[in-house]
Amino acid sequence: MVGKGERVINIVFDFDYTLTTEFMENSILRARGVEPCDFWSRVLEIEREQGGDEATFVSYFLHLIRSGPLKGLTKDELRKSGEKLEFFPGLPDFFRKLGLRFENDDVRVNFHVISSGFREVIEGSSIFPYLSSVYATRFSSLASEDGEIDSFVELVVTAKKVEQLRRIGMGNFSDMIYVGDGQSDLPAFKFVKNRKGLSICVFDPETRHKSHVASQMFSDGIVDHTLPADFREGSRLFCVIEAFIKERLLRQGHGSVTIH
Repeated sequence: MVGKGERVINIVFDFDYTLTTEFMENSILRARGVEPCDFWSRVLEIEREQGGDEATFVSYFLHLIRSGPLKGLTKDELRKSGEKLEFFPGLPDFFRKLGLRFENDDVRVNFHVISSGFREVIEGSSIFPYLSSVYATRFSSLASEDGEIDSFVELVVTAKKVEQLRRIGMGNFSDMIYVGDGQSDLPAFKFVKNRKGLSICVFDPETRHKSHVASQMFSDGIVDHTLPADFREGSRLFCVIEAFIKERLLRQGHGSVTIH
């Protein structure tokens, strides 16, 4: 429930290469003896041969579960693999520290993830306790007595991201921030930016992987900022997000916004 006069700021994140330094699936692939590069190379081959789309990797992942090295994979295994994820600098402390910035102000900051990756992996990660909602691909194990995965319940594709943003924002999109890393986030970037929210495209601060994509997004007017995925307090990303929230509070007439 939102308190009387309380302002809600929704910050929505993509997951892979936005919060993490690689695809979330890589940790479970390695645990099962599958080289991630081989997996993703095969996914690209299938996409070229069969005209596949972003759902191809999930279909191939299921293929390996049914008749390959991932056979017998369970949801619990996926959750445990989430413990091994490597996040960008400042995570998960970012969520706690940003909330503390506004603990004395009449605002609630909610964090959300929308990802084509696997919900069970996110559930096992260190950031999950800080999230108000997670919208991601989900698996089913109902047909298995041993809890083995046999199908997926829902597949999250790019087209569904905007639909979920509508649910999260409930019409109030000017108080929304969307943080992503590339082409799959393009509809979400545009949706939030065109409704006076804040769109941020991030890239790896160490390798600068996808920095050219982020720069092009900014040049094309698709995003408001392109920044290193450094979530540490005092970083450019942290300060931009903090400044956006303060500006929204002052615009509403909260003259007592705490300036730290």
